[in-house]
Amino acid sequence: MDGAYWVAWIVLYIFGIGLIVLCVYPLRRQFYLAFFLGMMGVFWMLVPIPFNEVYWAPLFVTLIFQVFFDPEANYALAATAATIGTFTILAATLVLYGFNFGYRHITEFVHRRLRTMRAYRTSSGSKTDRRDRESDAGESQKAVIGSEDANERT
Repeated sequence: MDGAYWVAWIVLYIFGIGLIVLCVYPLRRQFYLAFFLGMMGVFWMLVPIPFNEVYWAPLFVTLIFQVFFDPEANYALAATAATIGTFTILAATLVLYGFNFGYRHITEFVHRRLRTMRAYRTSSGSKTDRRDRESDAGESQKAVIGSEDANERT
């Protein structure tokens, strides 16, 4: 294989990664959409598929050329790889989203339960503390009154 072939692949990878970064960077706040588009870009632009017996080309180039420009080409390999890869990336994104969604709901539920348990514990504890303090205050008040009465008698 000649040097121009390798230079073309190097240029494709550099510009492909740059294009993927330009597409994903504005979507950094929507993680799952950025993840999906980034993975699709990497898959379609940077995965090599056999173009003919000697050369390899990116998946989208091979598929477009074989489907539209070469009527006698057998594009089953490229179409199968594109379909399986696309559905795998879609499934991985949905599974990742589902796990994160479930994790958030479970942790929110647990935190809500812990907050209510703490609130119940502190509210019931403060009521008993208040009763104890009121009874202690009442007893000390009675003791003071009783000592004043004893002083008056003498």
